[in-house]
Amino acid sequence: MEKEAEPVPVRKSANMEVLTLTHFNAAPRLGFGSLKLGEERMCTLMLRNPHDYEQRVRVEKVPEKKHFSVSCRDILVGPNDQFPLEVRHCQWNSCVCRNYCC
Repeated sequence: MEKEAEPVPVRKSANMEVLTLTHFNAAPRLGFGSLKLGEERMCTLMLRNPHDYEQRVRVEKVPEKKHFSVSCRDILVGPNDQFPLEVRHCQWNSCVCRNYCC
């Protein structure tokens, strides 16, 4: 009898957070650190679907006036799958943005 492969746990890094698409989950916080004027930084938000059905994720509010952008806005995450969503921030003026909270 074959043993099923166990899923590899998703590890967070300095520029990656994990959002598990299930009930009662804490909101991830992406940290972009200190950016110099004109500098751009990218963080990855890993969307993880632990369920046996696909889930659609729609990104509706992105603070574009504060120079944030995402790689895509409408995502279909398959059953027991994950999707890396890239979030970028560009420092074009001397404002202070601490964290972009999803």
